[in-house]
Amino acid sequence: MGKYKENTFIPSDARIDYIFISKDLNPVKYNVDRVMFSDHYPVVGCIRQM
Repeated sequence: MGKYKENTFIPSDARIDYIFISKDLNPVKYNVDRVMFSDHYPVVGCIRQM
């Protein structure tokens, strides 16, 4: 899906979050929920089977 520049964490240390999927799946979209449960925001992805 390309590279995104939206932070998935509260800026402090340079930590990066990923969603890993197998090659037989196709990423469609993603959303970063801005909730304060931890030092990272949850990343929710929509994935389709190819």
